Order: sequence, then C-alpha cells, then structure tokens
Amino acid sequence: MPMNPRHRKGIKFQNWVAAWFRELGYDVHNKRPQGRYEKLKDIFGADILVMNGKEIRFIQCADHSNVLDRLKEFLAYKYPPPRSDL
Repeated sequence: MPMNPRHRKGIKFQNWVAAWFRELGYDVHNKRPQGRYEKLKDIFGADILVMNGKEIRFIQCADHSNVLDRLKEFLAYKYPPPRSDL
C-alpha cells in the first residue's frame, strides 16, 4: 500500500529535522522507507539518531496530535541516565 498524504508529510518533516541537525554539525542516521511498501520501524522509539562526538541523541519526529503516544513509546525503553563526566 503506497504512503498516504499524512505519512508523506511525516517523512518530509523527518527529513527536515535530519537536515537541521546536519547543519548543526551532527552525524545523522535517518531511517527512511527504502521501497514503496516498506513499513518504517523506529530505532528504540526514535526516528533519527544524531551524534557529534560529545553526545548521542535519539530524536522522535512528531508533527501531529499523537505526541503523547509517541512519548509513551519512547519512554518504554531503558535509556541510561545522562552523564556529566564527558
């Protein structure tokens, strides 16, 4: 089944967020669909992983009203606490 307009809008927003982090100097892993029918799967609840040598960030791109569900999915993973010794 091809992407619907809402999904296409989400991919466009995700690509915009990835480009913004690249401009800030981060290396970016942006999981995008490879084929017309591929279903996207998040990376530990995140759409994008970014890192810059000092930190790694897991980014969830949500541009619609389902933000609370996205947050619950993200918080279901056991992320370590932030480190202050870096």
